[in-house]
Amino acid sequence: MYFTGWILTIVLSLFLGCKYETPLEPIPEFYTVKYEITGTAETVSVTWIPEFGGKFYSSSRSLPFIYEFSFKRPSGTEVMISAKGKVNSDSVIVIIYRNNYIFLSDTSVGDQLVATASGIL
Repeated sequence: MYFTGWILTIVLSLFLGCKYETPLEPIPEFYTVKYEITGTAETVSVTWIPEFGGKFYSSSRSLPFIYEFSFKRPSGTEVMISAKGKVNSDSVIVIIYRNNYIFLSDTSVGDQLVATASGIL
């Protein structure tokens, strides 16, 4: 009986002495992102962050404008889309979808026609 107690003590001390350490970097997740611009403006200037990072600018895009991509990156990736229309050209709506659900949106109506949606996944 005395010998069994020592074995049990050794086994328990081995298990209790082990530690689980979390990884230093977050586990990557798979994302599908879609940028969409709609509204009553005929054309808009568009700035967005594509899947490879940086910023991309395009002038005179007709509506609706859609840009979609999928990637595997860690949480914390920045997404952004901005649309600027002509003054007094009614309305512009920008929407960012994450995995087919609305993640962020913005609407602009009237004189200063600029709508921007940006955030961190």
